[in-house]
Parts: sequence; structure tokens; C-alpha cells
Amino acid sequence: MKKRKLALVSFLAAAALTCGIGYAAVSDTLDIQGTATVKQSDLDNSFADKVYFSAVEQTTDATKWTASINQDNNNKASFSIYSLVHKNDTQSIKYTIKNDSVHDATVSLTIPEGEAHNPQNNNPTYFEVSHDLGDGKTLIAGGTLDVTVTVKLIQDTTTTVSGSFGIEMVATAGNAVSGN
Repeated sequence: MKKRKLALVSFLAAAALTCGIGYAAVSDTLDIQGTATVKQSDLDNSFADKVYFSAVEQTTDATKWTASINQDNNNKASFSIYSLVHKNDTQSIKYTIKNDSVHDATVSLTIPEGEAHNPQNNNPTYFEVSHDLGDGKTLIAGGTLDVTVTVKLIQDTTTTVSGSFGIEMVATAGNAVSGN
């Protein structure tokens, strides 16, 4: 009788343990009572390089510009404009930004303007740079976003002028940041 009770108690304990483990294996919710800490560096490592410039394409005469994506940091791109002569002449370049992360991202572009703050525009006297991304847009996880960068000649010239420009994409998801 004693062996039978011991076997029954052991069986019930094993069944309860098996049910608990089985529930934990199929449950998609983790309830933490207490404190869980995630370091910023863990978030950065899981998000960095997953939102990036993935392509560049012609939107105007391709003989008047060149463009590239930085191979060492695909959050940065550069382009050069050639053969603008008349005030208000423009050239446009379309970049595609891709989000390979599992998080939605808020994406913004930085194109410094003004001579004192513009190391990436080698000819700020003649050019104004703008883009159609505004203050930032949401890019869903796994999605792409096209952004057009436009360079406008802001004063007349008697010769053609050229300029080289740099842009940087910054993406945020929660507390994680991608871009430098």
C-alpha cells in the first residue's frame, strides 16, 4: 500500500512537471515578476546594420550625376552632380532604404546645410539639397522605403558647376539606433 501511494504521488508530481514544461514550450508570453535588464549594446547589436541604403537609381539624366552607397557603412551615401548651369536647375537621385530587422523603424536623413556646418556639400554657395522624407517616416519591419534627394542650383552661373554631397540615414526602433 505504501509503495502504491508513493508511486501515485510520484506519477502526479511527474505529470504536473510535464504539464508545466509543456505549457512553457508552447506559450509565447513571458511574464517576469521582478526586474529584467537589457543593455543598450544588446539592442544596438540586434538592430545595427539591419536598416540601410539598399539601392540607388536614376530619376533624372544619369550623365549629370553619380551616386554610391558607402560599402563600409551602408547608412551613408554620397553623390556628385555635374552640368547644372541655370538658376533653379535640379538633379534628383532616388535611394531605397530597406528594413531587414524584426522591428518597425523611424527613418530620417541628415544632409547638413550652410557653409559652416556643411563638410559634406563641397559647394554650398551654389547648391541647396533637399529630400522628400520630411522629419522622418516609419518603415515597417521587412519593408522598403524610397526617398528622393534633390539638388537645386540656387544662383546663375556663366559656367557649369559641380558639387559632391554626402547624406546619412538614421533609423530608430525603440531605444536602438542604427547609423553614425
